Amino acid sequence: MADPRGPLSVVLLHWGRTGAGPRLTYDLTRALLARGDVRVAVSDVSGTERDADIARLGAPRLAVTTYTSVWGALLGLPRLAANIMRFRRLLRTVAADVVVTPMYSLWQSVAIRLLLPRRVRLLATVHDAVPHPGDDHLAKRWARGAELGRADGVMVLSESVADALRQRGHDRAPVFVTVHAAFGGGGTAAPRPAPRHEPAVLGFFGRILPYKGLDLLLDATAVLRGRGLDVVTAVHGDGTVPPGRAGAEHVTWHLGWVSEERTNEVVAGFDVLVLPYREASQSGVLSIALAEGVPVVATPVGGLAEQVRATGCGVVADAVTAEAVADATAALLADPDQYAACSRRALAAAASDHGWDRVAADYLRAAAQVAGR
Repeated sequence: MADPRGPLSVVLLHWGRTGAGPRLTYDLTRALLARGDVRVAVSDVSGTERDADIARLGAPRLAVTTYTSVWGALLGLPRLAANIMRFRRLLRTVAADVVVTPMYSLWQSVAIRLLLPRRVRLLATVHDAVPHPGDDHLAKRWARGAELGRADGVMVLSESVADALRQRGHDRAPVFVTVHAAFGGGGTAAPRPAPRHEPAVLGFFGRILPYKGLDLLLDATAVLRGRGLDVVTAVHGDGTVPPGRAGAEHVTWHLGWVSEERTNEVVAGFDVLVLPYREASQSGVLSIALAEGVPVVATPVGGLAEQVRATGCGVVADAVTAEAVADATAALLADPDQYAACSRRALAAAASDHGWDRVAADYLRAAAQVAGR
């Protein structure tokens, strides 16, 4: 029986300029709009790499200007006040029931109680239950805490994060679990019967931070070559070469920020995506590999093993060591049938249970529950 109140009205809110936030906002907005059983509006930052894409979706939209530096954030507080008023006007215009935040960001998070009237529910997405080592500061902690404290429901992208939230005593709002949907590159990827390059290219992609274990991959590369396996490693990421590693043999360095339009292209250039992390919640880079059919090797931490096993896209190492990463990579490359199966399963997952249709359904179900529908 149809709800006499009509379809749920959901507003997606993300006021971050960089990182995965704009892409998540675009993909989730697009997937919700495609359903036809929910009213959708969006508020995001103008000038991001997804600005034009979001505009083309045609949903009611408030695009705001924020800041580009720490000083800009402080000096722009009058602009923040104006944006709060404009956002509340959008909520009234679309008769919003629930605001969904696909990712936290500084301005939206610290101002969240001013942005939302009491009657409007908040479904906040929490990517990490605990900040990553070396990727935390007071402002981030404050922002995350402010958004979590106002949330009427919390969406997480892995059971690992859900468990961590429960262990930390989070019980004031229900926790819902979905997956990190595949970041598609156009839907044209084909299954890979074998590595495309000789020697095979092992790939690392993302910001270069200690917890991501790049040193383990570099050591694993040396171990594999010492065993007679002809492999090379390509590192694409924003950061600096780890101390003492600039001269590592059979490693190519591509340092600097990678634009959104090139992320899928970069990952598609790998024969194996290696995630040698020492700590993790889940991986957005793995979600790109799914869409491109690139087999994955991951360490058994956080939600990485959960993602790999749920999708069948690769191999989980036995331990967080260079030897274990080398063993898992060698096993994958030595078994052509397994390599091809991992590629096929990755693409199948991207088109089904790790696709945006599934994730949109999960968000809508959670939004309806927090709205009392």
